[in-house]
Amino acid sequence: MAVHSAPAPALRNTAPVIGLLLLAAACLAGWWIARHGSPGFDGPVIAALAGFRDHAGFWLAVTALGDGWFRIALLLLAAGWLLLSARRRDALMLLAASGGEMLVNSALKQLFARARPDLLAHLDPVSSYSYPSGHAAHSTTLYLLLALLLAPRTARPLAVGAAALLAGAVGLSRIILGVHWPSDVIGGWAVGLGCMLAAWAFARPRRLHD
Repeated sequence: MAVHSAPAPALRNTAPVIGLLLLAAACLAGWWIARHGSPGFDGPVIAALAGFRDHAGFWLAVTALGDGWFRIALLLLAAGWLLLSARRRDALMLLAASGGEMLVNSALKQLFARARPDLLAHLDPVSSYSYPSGHAAHSTTLYLLLALLLAPRTARPLAVGAAALLAGAVGLSRIILGVHWPSDVIGGWAVGLGCMLAAWAFARPRRLHD
């Protein structure tokens, strides 16, 4: 029994530290971009992915998985199911993590006020600032937490991998649609993963090894 439960305290202690480091890295990257402009890889990556714009309909469908209406509906459904399953703490953690991440991401957008890329025509309407990508951040936090909270233990690694791929695809779609710099998406992934890890540290200990 001790052998199986020993990793739990270490995971719970490490997760918030890693989460805070990721959030700090996203803030530092935003400050650097605001001061020095786009990193050198931004333009070449956008140019390399431009060919995928021939399948705009597919990428619009992918990006819709990170849209607000879809995420909020999914979030409320999942939280409701957790509440009905007598998992109130998990439901509250899911809601708090997603809400907190949205607040953090919005604050960083206002703080750095980065303009959207203008290298390609925007294939999805946008009006907010660019850094960090909200779609990348929101989908990372939500889908990873859903995989961790809802998947049975035996299927959890597969579920987490699928959630990571989905969040990755949503972020990639934002670049292909011309509405985000690659560095915006990387920053969004860092914010989303950082908030997810910080929230997961407060999950019930059994969640780490049941």
